[in-house]
Amino acid sequence: CEFKTPYRVINTHGCFGCWDDVNENFDHKDYFWCPRHKGTDRQFECTRLITGQQVIGHIKRLMNDRGLSGKEVKKEANKEGQ
Repeated sequence: CEFKTPYRVINTHGCFGCWDDVNENFDHKDYFWCPRHKGTDRQFECTRLITGQQVIGHIKRLMNDRGLSGKEVKKEANKEGQ
């Protein structure tokens, strides 16, 4: 169920990929679903280990790939907000 873009933000130094693992059965009633590390210190490390700098880096890459500057993004946001 991944997006078909190259902009997936993950930290490969921790656990990741359970959402796409066909061997894991997603429990839609469990809001704390973490099939591999539930109840341990490693629970949700897939998201906790992602840094703000990683996210910013992916945003900058996307903007560069799309030929966008910060000013263009602000203009689009203002248009949508009106």
